[in-house]
Amino acid sequence: MSQKIFELNSQSNPGSDMFSQSPQQNMSNNPNNAQMKLDVSIKDLPTIKCTSCGHKLFQPYLVMKKLSAIQSPSGKEQIVNVQVMACSNCGNVPKEFGGEILND
Repeated sequence: MSQKIFELNSQSNPGSDMFSQSPQQNMSNNPNNAQMKLDVSIKDLPTIKCTSCGHKLFQPYLVMKKLSAIQSPSGKEQIVNVQVMACSNCGNVPKEFGGEILND
């Protein structure tokens, strides 16, 4: 049995943002009231692997960055938390999971 991940509503307006409206709004804006359903099975999706060791499991971590008073909109120094995903085997943080912010 496949597990449905998401459902998309078709638009009569090409280029419009279908995710910014509720399904009821999308259907009322569509003169044909056509609805497109896209069923995707999780087992058919590719599994992301660690680029360093090939492991398939990741853990969330927080990286804490310091925002200087000059850069801060409040004019006061602030701490900014950024979530990244690290390999649970080797600890590698791939670029696509936030590794680019680990610059020091």
